[in-house]
Formats: sequence, C-alpha cells, structure tokens
Amino acid sequence: MKKIINIVLFIMYISFLLYLTLFKNFLGRKEGIYAMNLIPFKNIYEITLNFIKGSLSLGFFIRNIFGNLLAFTPIAYFFITLLNLKDIKKLIFLTSGMIIIIEALQYILGIGVYDVDDLILNLTGTILAFLFLKNKIKLNQNQENF
Repeated sequence: MKKIINIVLFIMYISFLLYLTLFKNFLGRKEGIYAMNLIPFKNIYEITLNFIKGSLSLGFFIRNIFGNLLAFTPIAYFFITLLNLKDIKKLIFLTSGMIIIIEALQYILGIGVYDVDDLILNLTGTILAFLFLKNKIKLNQNQENF
C-alpha cells in the first residue's frame, strides 16, 4: 500500500513540476524568449548581486535561488523509495537528464531560458536531499539494531 501511495505522490509531484516549469507563467517567464545561459554561476551571481544592491525583490531572489534548490529535492525520496536507488552517481545521471529535458523544453517552447545555473541548483538540492535521506535511513537502521 505504501508503494502505491508513493507512486500516486510521484505522479502528482511530476505533474506539478511540469506545470510550474512548462505551463505556468507566474514565475516571471514570458513567452517568446529564446535565450540560453551556458556559463556556470553567471545568473546565480547576477541575481545575488542585484538582490544585495536592492534592484531585485526578496521574492524573486527566493523563487529563483531557493526555488531551484528545492524544486527537485522530492526526486531523491522517490528514487530511493520507488527505484531503491542507493548510488549517488545514478541519482546524478537520472536527475541531470530530467533537468536537461525540462530546460531544453523551456527553450524550444520559448517559455524560459535554458540556464545551466538551474541545472546546478536543481541538482545540488537533489544531492543534498539524497545524502540527508541516506543518512537518516542509516541512522534508523542502526537504532533498530540496538
């Protein structure tokens, strides 16, 4: 039963993620934008600098930086529970592929910028969640052995 619940939650999460990244324009995206950033940390630096200078709102800063950090964190949970994934290299490969596909679709559809910084932030959040969950699982297993 728990696996079925996780599958339903996974489908809901993926649907919501696709809605936010491909179909919803409230995140400041405008249609008809065909731009690409392939320089790592360029937009992260510019957004942070402009926020510090006061030319960007706190909401935009949080949505862009922390939103991208958190957007893919549930993937770690679902890959661990549904795929029994234990290898961080596989997590990085699978998650990177998903993020690249979404970024490419945003570019192709002209609804967002293909941004390597989004890949960096999304992947960082996923890796941190994976490490946290793996350590939590190990702690739970060690406590059960006592």
